Amino acid sequence: MSDMELDKERTVVQGARIYERDIRAQVEPENDGRFIAIDVPSGDYEIADEMLESIDCLRSRHPNTVPYIHRIGHPAAFTLGTRFVPRP
Repeated sequence: MSDMELDKERTVVQGARIYERDIRAQVEPENDGRFIAIDVPSGDYEIADEMLESIDCLRSRHPNTVPYIHRIGHPAAFTLGTRFVPRP
């Protein structure tokens, strides 16, 4: 595994930990479905309706950040494809 891959993995693990421990209770449920971008080293974050907007706002304060992205109230920021639900 390359150093870049390890850094990305650390960002995901630490970002998820920061979200659950420090932020989640403050932002759910009133921001359900919105995106949060978290600067992992500082714990600073930005919430917006669009993912890129949250990243841009966060980068205005932390220009070199590689943010952790999460969709509030959802298990993942995006889904790939469709989900099959069998008919009764």
